[in-house]
Amino acid sequence: MTRKTAIVRSLVIAVLFTVASAAVALAYSGQVAGQITLSGPSFTIACSNNWYLFAHVTEAGTGSPIEGQPVAWSIVSTPDPADYLVDTNTVTDHNGDTRTTLHVTGTPGQRTIQAQADTQTGRFTLDCEAGGLPPTSTAGPTVPDSPMNYGLLLAAFAVLSGLGILTFRFVRR
Repeated sequence: MTRKTAIVRSLVIAVLFTVASAAVALAYSGQVAGQITLSGPSFTIACSNNWYLFAHVTEAGTGSPIEGQPVAWSIVSTPDPADYLVDTNTVTDHNGDTRTTLHVTGTPGQRTIQAQADTQTGRFTLDCEAGGLPPTSTAGPTVPDSPMNYGLLLAAFAVLSGLGILTFRFVRR
């Protein structure tokens, strides 16, 4: 390998690693949860059912939805310790939304659920009774969004390209 070829190869690798580093840094820039809003059934629910609870996470400062934000769910208070959340850790979609399912036992009373994103927390309280309304939804089926992070994909491409250049051999004719 000539000196000129080695210098060109080194410069290309340096540029690819710079692009990879920038892509990783841009993927997380400024995305700090500024607010988390919870919602769920706004009526007295029927006990012994499963209920969706929703969280919406927005960015501090801009109020834009945050995609890929981890949200930790927990039950703060319940009259029956057999109540449980199907998913205690979820991730927001491109609209900043995520959800979990609360399984409510047959014990009447209020349940308070908390969700946390970064340092922001939100709480939601619902009440169940034996004769409450059954669960219904007009939302239809949902398809989960891809957890694709384009910055990380770009970084992986840059690293793999750099490895390809390192292993590429020039053939002299």
